[in-house]
Amino acid sequence: MGESVSTKRKTFRPVLSGRLSLAPSAPFDFSHSLSFVGERSKLPFGSSLSLVQFPHKKSESDRALALAHVSALRVVTRIEGVALRLYIFAKSIQNGTHKESDRPDEAPVELTVEWAATEYISGHSEFETRVPTLVESFVRRLLSLDLDLSPFYESLKKDKLLSAILSNAQGLRPTLTPCVFDSAVLGVLSQQITLSFGVSLYQRVTEIYSESIEAGGEIWRFGPDPSRLANSSEEKLRELQVSQNKARTLIGLAQEIESGDLNLESMETQSYDMAIDRLTQVKGIGPWTANYILMRGVGHSDGFPLGDIGLQKALQNLLSLDKRPGNSQMTQIAEPFRPYRSLFTLYLWNSLN
Repeated sequence: MGESVSTKRKTFRPVLSGRLSLAPSAPFDFSHSLSFVGERSKLPFGSSLSLVQFPHKKSESDRALALAHVSALRVVTRIEGVALRLYIFAKSIQNGTHKESDRPDEAPVELTVEWAATEYISGHSEFETRVPTLVESFVRRLLSLDLDLSPFYESLKKDKLLSAILSNAQGLRPTLTPCVFDSAVLGVLSQQITLSFGVSLYQRVTEIYSESIEAGGEIWRFGPDPSRLANSSEEKLRELQVSQNKARTLIGLAQEIESGDLNLESMETQSYDMAIDRLTQVKGIGPWTANYILMRGVGHSDGFPLGDIGLQKALQNLLSLDKRPGNSQMTQIAEPFRPYRSLFTLYLWNSLN
């Protein structure tokens, strides 16, 4: 099945750590971010993005907050080549005091990020002073903290039937993958199969084709590495129960990224049509996968994965349709929500829970 994971693991000591607080723009409900990763994405602990119960140590500085075990997002990523592990959890603020909360219904809400960095040369003061800023930018993008929801809400409230998806969903924001390539691999592997099996395949691919390091008594596992996939073979991926077509797509996609012919990160600033056109030039990536990558990885505002069964079910339920809508009808329904169809998709998915 390839080289074992244990032979690839390196051990490092976290050499830099810290904590910072972030104030998301309102409305914001962190419980939705937690549930999206835990229920919708179904990514288990050990992924580069996972839902955990974070055991805080009650140090002198923490006693005022009475920290115990709280739900948190655990993220492992690289920023400018440096390995970073983050725990993100929420606090609601009442009467000037902080209260730990999985569902911070009270406003304002504050996010706490505990981070640790390793695998870099300590003493580089320039980088050390920049880490908090780099971490904040990363988390704000990951959780879409600066996204203005009001234009989408105003459009949605004009439709009495579809506005029902706002019920119990105020403050729901997209949760992106730590790396755009993560979403591409997950999207390709999830084509035309159940989400749970797609995630299972993603885990198998990640265990073989990603880097992991041991630091601070924990295993830090990153997302799939395009360089490792680019140099793999269809036969090796087939051993993981990846279909031949998907194996060919993953290898071709990784090779385009490694050669510099494809830059997934740059698509954030491209028009929707331009980004879709470029992604679908990769053999094996159709409109559904391209839109999934734009929504979950790139953070594009106007993704709309036509043909998605979840979207079809949600629209059928909300609009009391006799049968699931086809692509033409779905396009017509979603047209008033341009350029926020990614949010429209997210809220429709959420309505199924």
